[in-house]
Amino acid sequence: ALNVVTTIAAPVLDEHEGMDAAALREHEEVTKVKNVAVLELGRHQMDTWYFSPLPKELLRDGGVIDVLYVDEFTLEFFTRKEELRRYQRRTF
Repeated sequence: ALNVVTTIAAPVLDEHEGMDAAALREHEEVTKVKNVAVLELGRHQMDTWYFSPLPKELLRDGGVIDVLYVDEFTLEFFTRKEELRRYQRRTF
């Protein structure tokens, strides 16, 4: 018997499936502008370049986060550095 490798096509995923025209327009309007300016992971800071789908609870002040702080071990994220530090003291 021959060993045969078969390539299977990946399914095409439509991220907009089930959205009507109005919902699609709203989605495009919201995602047009980036909502996180800088991501801080450990001692590294990175400028972002596209929209980040975050929970609305995090997007208070006009829907923009200046710095999103991410724990480098668990990838939990916070909008205030004090929250990240408190989380790290409790967790580690």
